[in-house]
Amino acid sequence: MNTVTRADIINASTPAERDYYASFISWLRRMESDPGAMARLRRSLSRDSDSFPVEAAKYVEPFLAAGCSEGQRRAMYLVAGLFARSPKSSSRTFAQAMAKVYRDAGETDSIEKRFIAVMASDEGEIAERLRHAMALIASKDLGVDFAQLCRDLVTLMDPGRDKDAVRKRWARDFYGTAPARRTRPASAD
Repeated sequence: MNTVTRADIINASTPAERDYYASFISWLRRMESDPGAMARLRRSLSRDSDSFPVEAAKYVEPFLAAGCSEGQRRAMYLVAGLFARSPKSSSRTFAQAMAKVYRDAGETDSIEKRFIAVMASDEGEIAERLRHAMALIASKDLGVDFAQLCRDLVTLMDPGRDKDAVRKRWARDFYGTAPARRTRPASAD
């Protein structure tokens, strides 16, 4: 296995790889051929969100920027574990993938409620709720844009950031791609 350093990825020449979170996902993608690394990252998902995932530190800490916030650290560990569980990527955002699951299931209330629960989660709840939602997405053989998910989670898990901007975009992505439930107003006859 070729050893790829953090500097190799950060210094990559394509615009997508210069993006910090896209570079992080490229870093994780290079670990896919290492079953031990992927297993340790998956195991990190079973930890309480307040405990430090020691087994994954070897793979995530080298990539974290010096002085990163605790929210950024938690988001990147969570994304690393989710990626290891199901590394299928796509251009769909998390909300668009949930919308596809929702549509394909006949717009069941349970899927919409699961999405709303993730969207409404605070920093302490989101990891657990997102794990379940991502397992549902993976069970339908769908992927997500992990770099965008990472950016979104950094915002949602970092106190003081504008969480509503992410929530509004997720709502647009979910309801904008799901068939509209429009009813015509009753006529004033």
